[in-house]
Amino acid sequence: MSDEGSPHVVPPQQPELEIQPGQPLPLFGRHEGIEVVVIRSDEYRELIGLRARAAREEIRAVFQERKGPPPGLSTIEKDPEVADFLRDLFRGRMTLAALHEACVERFGTARAPSASRIQVFRARWQSY
Repeated sequence: MSDEGSPHVVPPQQPELEIQPGQPLPLFGRHEGIEVVVIRSDEYRELIGLRARAAREEIRAVFQERKGPPPGLSTIEKDPEVADFLRDLFRGRMTLAALHEACVERFGTARAPSASRIQVFRARWQSY
């Protein structure tokens, strides 16, 4: 089986990478056995910037995962499902005791906020 005609194999008699004047970019070739691409320097800087931005976003996501929710959130705001449930109930007219009972019924005693926490959350929600 011959490698002639394969785009990834450079015959030994040809130079590894040769740039001709007026040749459009990008150029594809091999240098010391490694596939290379020649692009404009502004495109290279843009690619490096995108790579750095993606790395920063990955790092930020990992730290956010480790830290959990931002400080200053109430226990209700840290549990989005409970917060959404309460916001929906706030649209009706329910007492704090009834809101608490609904949370206990839906989420159990471990996740259900106290009536006083619900009152603080509702006051913050109404102030927005």
